[in-house]
Parts: sequence; structure tokens; C-alpha cells
Amino acid sequence: MEETGGTENDAQGAGRRAALLLAGFCLVSLAARTAAALRTDILPDEAIYWWGAVRGLVFSPHPPLVSLLIRAGEQVAGHGMLGLRLSSLVLGTLLIPAAYVLGAALFDQRAGLWAAGFTAAAPFTVAMGLLATPDVPQVLLWLVFVYCAWRGLQEGRLWWTAAGVVLALGLYTKYMMVLAVPALALALLATPAGRRALRTSGPWLAVGLGAALFAPAFLAWNARHGWPALDFHLESRHAWILFPERWDAYVFGHAGLISPALWVACIAALVVAVLRRRQDRWAWVAAFGLVPILFFMVPSLFTERHMLREHWDAIGYVVAIVGVGGLIAERAGARGRAPWWAPVSAGVALVLTAVVLAGTLWPALAVHAGFRPPADKMMGWRGLAEVVRTELERPGAEGAVVVGDSWRSTLCVGYYLADQYDFYALPHRRNDHYGVTGLLSAWGMDWPHLRAAHAGGDAVHVDERRRRARPGRPDVPLEAHRAFEEVLPAADHDVVCAGLSVARFGIYRARGLRTELRSEEWVRENRPHLWEASVPD
Repeated sequence: MEETGGTENDAQGAGRRAALLLAGFCLVSLAARTAAALRTDILPDEAIYWWGAVRGLVFSPHPPLVSLLIRAGEQVAGHGMLGLRLSSLVLGTLLIPAAYVLGAALFDQRAGLWAAGFTAAAPFTVAMGLLATPDVPQVLLWLVFVYCAWRGLQEGRLWWTAAGVVLALGLYTKYMMVLAVPALALALLATPAGRRALRTSGPWLAVGLGAALFAPAFLAWNARHGWPALDFHLESRHAWILFPERWDAYVFGHAGLISPALWVACIAALVVAVLRRRQDRWAWVAAFGLVPILFFMVPSLFTERHMLREHWDAIGYVVAIVGVGGLIAERAGARGRAPWWAPVSAGVALVLTAVVLAGTLWPALAVHAGFRPPADKMMGWRGLAEVVRTELERPGAEGAVVVGDSWRSTLCVGYYLADQYDFYALPHRRNDHYGVTGLLSAWGMDWPHLRAAHAGGDAVHVDERRRRARPGRPDVPLEAHRAFEEVLPAADHDVVCAGLSVARFGIYRARGLRTELRSEEWVRENRPHLWEASVPD
């Protein structure tokens, strides 16, 4: 009886220590991400999802769940960075216990703790966990799906039903959740227990329920709007040809994004998982880790599109991290302590994460070190919006609308002005490149809606300039000159950090909206006159 009591006390003590460690991981991660989230401006991608929350839910370029989460966050915390990013801050924190639960289910408690610690420390999960994008909810739902499917393999129908619901939620978050279906098939086909499960209704129920809950809404919206999601993801951003240098950037870039030591450990865990794929738990790691990673790694050889995006492969790497926890637990069980590379991997990840967070909180540090600030895409939008507001409040600007040269300036300025004015985006290749042409049309913010509602009217035009066209000469807002009879410079907004120009914007008074765009040939022929007209008085 005393031995039994001692065993129970040891188990309870281990459980308390695990809970304290998890709580510590979660609190430190939440505090660091919240500090960074509150100090940075909006990311252009976040502006897309915010407008989806206020103008109408869309399925292109991504499904609408993140917009609903933003709406919920602003109901709780109001309009601002906290409200915008509240859901990602919360869900990013939940990633840590989710990794623990999956690691403990596949291996043991020690594996779960290592998986949770690596998840808390990894730079790519920390970066995702402070932005209002679909990535954190998708990674969390991927982990939950893997767990539910594992429990379904062990316990049956109820867990398979839960897996189907989670699959649908993941599809409403990001389309790549569909990779869970082939990953599940591979995991089940790899082992005898999995093949027996395929002869039951459970896995088919999960996939069928997920499709039934998602497909009708997806098909209805896309059919009504001309299938923009399919066009964007399958065609518009790709040129299929051999580009081996993209693959090099992909591989070495991920080593940096995940942190080198942890990335090597993830690859080692995936290799072990493939070698041991006849064991159910390692088959789960191999299938749910490798399928999404290979889905992007292999095409990176054959497309000019940069496939180096840490958040695209994150669903595979978080499962690989669970596999790393399993390897550590095995070695620790045999030797009584974790292998030397385990704390080294965690330490390197923590250092890189601290460097990125420091550069985000204090961007001047990165500039003085000779680098662009990590959050340079989230700098200057708030100040730009105030300059635009000043121009809109000038005498004679009554009735003017805000017109951006592309979706980025339109949607980001619109976020800070809280939809107080009418906002539109002129035709621009960037709109097609990012797959937002269809949603601008759905929201009534594109060129046809601008022309129909405001022909002959005036606007404040915002032109985003990444570089000067020629040293010593001003930039020319070409899109505005094509759309308006007269375009006059009003103000410049330079975003400067420690002497480094991060971005430059031009604000113009545009008068007499045309009913038809001038041709690009007209712009080329009149370029000298346009240079002169762009010089401020």
C-alpha cells in the first residue's frame, strides 16, 4: 500500500510540475507577443481580414473564419491593435498546451513538455501568434485534428466525429487544411491498426462530415463570384518551370525561420518517423509532418513564386516538433536525462526569438545592426492615415473619397480611419498578385464601383512608393494619372527609422475622375509633363 501511495504521489507531483511548466511557457509567450502586438501597426494582410469582418465575409484569398475571430476580438477589446489581434494572442497561447497534449498522447508526459517548450520558443510560432492572420488558428486546428484522429483510432466513432468538425473549422480557416485528408490516409495505411480502421466508418465519417460542413458554403460563394479562390491559388501566382535556386532559399530559409538546431532536430525526427512508420504513433508523426512540408518543398523547385513562407509549412513543423519531443523522451528514458542537443535546440530557438522580438519592439536596434526592421511592413500606416485625414478635412475637400494605388494603401488607411470615408483601390498588378481583386469587387471598392459612384468627382490619392524612379526626380503616381483629369501633389509621408527610409508614400489631390482609364501608351508619351506636374509648389 505504501508503494502504491508513493507512486500516486510521484504521479501527482509530476503532474503539478508539468502544469506549472506549461503555465510558465504560456504566460511568458503571451506577455512577449502581446507587447509586440501592441507596439506595431497593422500588417497589410491583417487589413484584408479586418475588412472582411466589416464589409462582408469572403472565401478569397482565404476563408472567412479569421474575419469572424477579428470581429469577436473587437467586440471584447474595441477597435485597435488589441482587438484586432486578441484572437491570435489567445489561440497562439493555446498552441503550447495543444502540443503538450498531442505529445503526451503519442508518447508520454516528458515528450509533451518538450514539445510544448519548443513550440513556445520557436520563432515562427511566436511571430504567427501575434498577428491576426489565419495561420495560428489553422496550426491549432491541425494539432487538434491530429489528436482527435489519434483518439479515434484508439477509441472509435465519437472522436472521429470530433475530427470531422475540426476538419471543417480548419477549412474555414485556410484551404491547406485539406492536406489533413491525404495525411490521414497515409497514417492509416502505414500500420495494421490503421488499415483495420479504414474498414470501419470512422475515418470516412470524419472526412465526409468535414466536407459536408464546408463545401456548400465554399462552392456557393465562389460560383457567385467567378471562382476567384481557385484561380488565385492554382494559377495566377505561378509560372511552372525549373527554379532550383528557389529550393535552396526554401531549405535554408526554413532553417533560419524555425531556428537551425530545432530545424535539424525536426528533420531527424521525421526521418526516424519514416523508418518507424509501422508503429502507429510514428506513422502519425511521419504523415502529418511530411505531407504539408513536402507539399511546398517539392513545388519550390518548379515555380518562380517564392515558396519560403514559414506559416505555410507550420502545420507540418509543429507535428515534427512533437516527434522531437518523442525522441528526447526515448533517450531520457534510457539514460535518465535528456540528450545534450535538446537544451541546445531550445536555447538557440529562444535566442533567435528574443532577437526578432527585440527588433520588433525597438526597430532602431535592427537598423543600427545593419538590417531592416523585422516589422518593416507594419510601420507607417497609422501616421499615413493621419496625413490622409488632414487632407480630407481641408477646405474644398468636401465629398472627396480616398483612392489608393493598390489594395495595401486602400485597406490599411481605411482600417485606421475606421471606414469613416469611402475607400477605393485603382487597378494594379499587385491586386491580382495577392488575389484580392475579387474581394475588392465584392466589397464595392474597385475601379468599376468607383467610376459608377463618383465619376467627375475628387479624391485624396495615396501612392505607395518603394523606391524613387530616378535619383533627384519625384515619383509619378501613374495609376492616378490614368484615372483622373488632374493630379496635384499634396504631401509626402516618409517612414524613417534610425535614419533608414523604411517606406515612402505620396498623398495627392486628384480631380475629375474619368469614366475610362487612360492607356499606358498615353502615360509613356506624357511622362515628361507628368514629372513636372509632380513637383510640389
